Amino acid sequence: MEELIWFSIPGAFAVLAVILGFPTLSLNQQKAAVLCAPVLGFIIHQFMRCLFEVEGGFHSSHRTVIREIQKAYGLPHTRQGRRDAFLIWETTFYSNAIPEPFRAHDRGAWHYILSFWSVALAAVLAAALLLVLVRIGTAIPHLFHWLILLGLAAALFTIKGIQTFCSLRAQEVAVFNAHRKSFNNTRKQIAEQSPASDAGKAAEDDGLTGAPEG
Repeated sequence: MEELIWFSIPGAFAVLAVILGFPTLSLNQQKAAVLCAPVLGFIIHQFMRCLFEVEGGFHSSHRTVIREIQKAYGLPHTRQGRRDAFLIWETTFYSNAIPEPFRAHDRGAWHYILSFWSVALAAVLAAALLLVLVRIGTAIPHLFHWLILLGLAAALFTIKGIQTFCSLRAQEVAVFNAHRKSFNNTRKQIAEQSPASDAGKAAEDDGLTGAPEG
């Protein structure tokens, strides 16, 4: 039910733009558009998720705990280094080492962050649609007031998402520091299971890393 609500909010902005931009729609067509709000909201939410992944996703350099893990274990400051750091974080995060209440809180916070930004994106897209329609000659009553409303909504939900993101970044770093021993064990296990580690062991077994014969 909660997801339906969060999908409906960005969808509502899209429906608003359609109803305002196409005043000739019949009442039944407007009702149909309203019923499509959750679907439109889901599409916008997935588009926002794609943009988020393009910008680095959950192993983005903007996520402080990823940088902290890179620094702690000497991982390179590259995309692959961030992915390796994210692997250490996720493997430890979903183990019994991290309390379930925080895991639930972290997942919920990320859901809210992406939902806030999805609503902001929907408001921007709705405003853009109205401007395009006006450009091609559609008369939209009180356009300026609607644009201000959509702009305020976009700013509000963007700021709310950023505030939640900043708060969560600090919390994740605190958890990393509080459970450093568990993260160290994860790092060790991943290193032991890496192909490079296996190759090294094989080389030792074959005597390739020892002193030359003769």
